[in-house]
Amino acid sequence: SSINPDIFINLESYQTKAGFFRYQYLKMVQGSREALIPSAFSIIDLITYLYSNDLILNKEKVDIIISEPMGFLLVHERMLEVFVHARAKWLKPEGKMFPSTGTIYICPFSDNEIFEEQSLSTSFWDQTNFYGVNLTKAKQKAFDEAFAQPIVGYFSPTMLISNKHVTHVIDFSTVSEKDGLEKIKIPFSFVADKTSIIHGMACWFDVKFFGSQAVVCLSTSPFSPDTHWYQCRLLLQKPIAINETQTVSGEMILTANEYSSYYVDLEMKLNGNR
Repeated sequence: SSINPDIFINLESYQTKAGFFRYQYLKMVQGSREALIPSAFSIIDLITYLYSNDLILNKEKVDIIISEPMGFLLVHERMLEVFVHARAKWLKPEGKMFPSTGTIYICPFSDNEIFEEQSLSTSFWDQTNFYGVNLTKAKQKAFDEAFAQPIVGYFSPTMLISNKHVTHVIDFSTVSEKDGLEKIKIPFSFVADKTSIIHGMACWFDVKFFGSQAVVCLSTSPFSPDTHWYQCRLLLQKPIAINETQTVSGEMILTANEYSSYYVDLEMKLNGNR
C-alpha cells in the first residue's frame, strides 16, 4: 500500500566542529533522485532518495522521521495517522519525530459579514416559482449545508471575543492512531472580553520541533505571518449574543470519516456572569 513520502534518516556518526554526518537515507517516493543538503546546516553530503520498497526491506530502525503531515486545522487529510504509523514501525525508542507536537487552538469569534455572506449564499432557494417549481422546500437543507462548511481563510485577531485560547496538544511521539486520532474531544469555556455576537468558533494550529538544542515553532495563528494552511472558522446557524464577563462553554468533537477528513460537532451554550 502507498505511504506518505517521509524522510527516514539513520544517523551513524556526528562530529560537532566539522558538522559531518554519515547517513543511510531512505525516502518513500516514486523514483530515485539526489539532493544536496543546504550549507546553512553545516552539512556537505549527498542524499539518495530510494523507493519505498527499500525501506520495507530494511530492518534497521531509524533515528529521525521528518514529515509534513499537516492539513487545515492540523488534522484534515488524515496524514497524521500515517506519520504515527511510521513511528510505530520504524522509529527507534529514543528517536525524534519532526514535527514533535501539534496544537489545535480554538476561540469564539464575531464576524457579521461572513455570517451574512454565508446566509445569502442560499437565497436561490427562496424562489417559489422557478420555472413552475417551488424551491423553498429545499431551503433548510441548503442552509444546513452552507453552515456545515468550514470557512478556510485568513481573519483578523480582532474578531476574537476572548484573550483566552483553548488548546488541544497532540504528541506525535506517544499518540496512537486509534485512541488519539479517531476522535478528538476539546471541551472549552470562555469569558467574553467584550459585549459581542458570537458567530462561531475560530481555529488554528501550530507544530513544534523539539531538537536537542532548540525548539522551533511553525504557527498558523492569526497573530503570526500568513501560511499555506490559513485559519479556519466554524459558523453557528444561530449566533449567540454575549455580554462582557459572561461565559460561554461547550465542546468541539472531531470524528474521523471516510473522506480523509473529520466531521466536526460544535456544542456551545451561554452561561451567566463570571
